[in-house]
Amino acid sequence: MGVSLPEPYYERDDIVIYHGDCHDILPLLEADVIITDPPYNCGKNYGEHTNDRLPWPEWCEWWDNCLELMPLPQFPVILSFMSQTALSHYLRLGLHRPDWLLSWVKPLSLAVCASPFMPHWEPICYWGRGRKADGLFFGSDVLTHNVTPNEWGHPTEKPIKLMRELVGKFEGTILDPFMGSGTTLRAAKDLGRKAIGIEIEEKYCEIAVKRLAQEVLL
Repeated sequence: MGVSLPEPYYERDDIVIYHGDCHDILPLLEADVIITDPPYNCGKNYGEHTNDRLPWPEWCEWWDNCLELMPLPQFPVILSFMSQTALSHYLRLGLHRPDWLLSWVKPLSLAVCASPFMPHWEPICYWGRGRKADGLFFGSDVLTHNVTPNEWGHPTEKPIKLMRELVGKFEGTILDPFMGSGTTLRAAKDLGRKAIGIEIEEKYCEIAVKRLAQEVLL
């Protein structure tokens, strides 16, 4: 017998959430675009199922394994947030070099890191084989949005306006295999897109459902 998808944790208005490990669920799905914000080894406490303090070779191997579960043509476009530190390690140790880099510029960020600079931008890695000659055009690769307070209790929650701009560049079904508190899905709902989220920590599934229950007010 073939493996079937688990029962959705949430399903309404073209938005579906699966509670579980994306390594188990991704092979059973298809989507037009993956937009995600995975744990990128910055030492955050996401929950008991996530280790965000791996040696860098292990983290790069883990991310390689994730990308290998997102093959073309099953997932033609992949966009993933990453820190400058994680990206530098991945470019040195990883197997799947990004095809392009977008930049999230956050002018008023007060973040600090090991570098002597204060990081006011964050890379968004793109994997995809499409070209403008194929009729594809996604607009600017620079997105400027200030960091906003984490309203929903997730340690690396992205601003909803940022995610609306990013989601708005694409048509079709959006998939977020590291859904967190559901910002990608909330942005998709606001813009009338179909979306699928996968999240291993149930507490964030609960939060995402609460966010999706809110009316769309743009």
